[in-house]
Amino acid sequence: QGDEQRNLVNNLSDYLDGDNYSNNSITFVFWGINYLLQNPDVTYSQFKNWFLTPREGNDFIYDAAYWEDPNLSFPQQDLPSWEDFQAAYPTESSEYIYDAVGGELAQLKINYPVLTRNGCALKVSRALNYSGVIIPDIPGTFEGADGKFYFVNAKALDTWMKETFGTNPATVTTPYNEKHYQYDSADGGVNGGNFKTLLSNKKGIYTMLPEDPAAFQASGHCDIFDGVKCKAGCYYPAASEVNIWVLE
Repeated sequence: QGDEQRNLVNNLSDYLDGDNYSNNSITFVFWGINYLLQNPDVTYSQFKNWFLTPREGNDFIYDAAYWEDPNLSFPQQDLPSWEDFQAAYPTESSEYIYDAVGGELAQLKINYPVLTRNGCALKVSRALNYSGVIIPDIPGTFEGADGKFYFVNAKALDTWMKETFGTNPATVTTPYNEKHYQYDSADGGVNGGNFKTLLSNKKGIYTMLPEDPAAFQASGHCDIFDGVKCKAGCYYPAASEVNIWVLE
């Protein structure tokens, strides 16, 4: 308990330092202390995962003209099982995942080092590719050394999964899938504090689209969610929209 408290104090202090003690950062720290007092079951590691994970940096270019075409569609595929997806999820950090996948991805990291700091879409792509899902050769995907194709932009992967796996409710471009849950910032409440309850026990594929992509420094975030927290981090305070496809 003592170590957890010290870690929390140090992280909140670093957060204030990193934001030059801005009014927003001070307000967040007071909110965070109150949140922990009201939720005594929340551990330090959970709080950090949900609200204080450092941002990784830029993901690759989002092609709005392609992904926001109202006529865009893809063949529907089944979700993978939780066991297969979890087993296939990479252990490498974003710094090393591009080299681990190899092929065009390794070259992409060499050619565009600033735009490949974020590897979240690549990690989820890796898990999908090795749990029975086929990612197509389309604009925005790149071929790995294994001959499979990979996303490197979170928002593009989010769109593709909605059109491939489906959503709840269905839309003009997405089929119905009862295993999909979507929540917006109003559902999440202040700093996304309500997402803890909304996502509780929903294990699966997680995506987050930010209110301000420029401030977040990426188009979004993709991850594996174990029913409590994301492997890398959930970034709840930045969210305009959170999605999860529950895997069984």
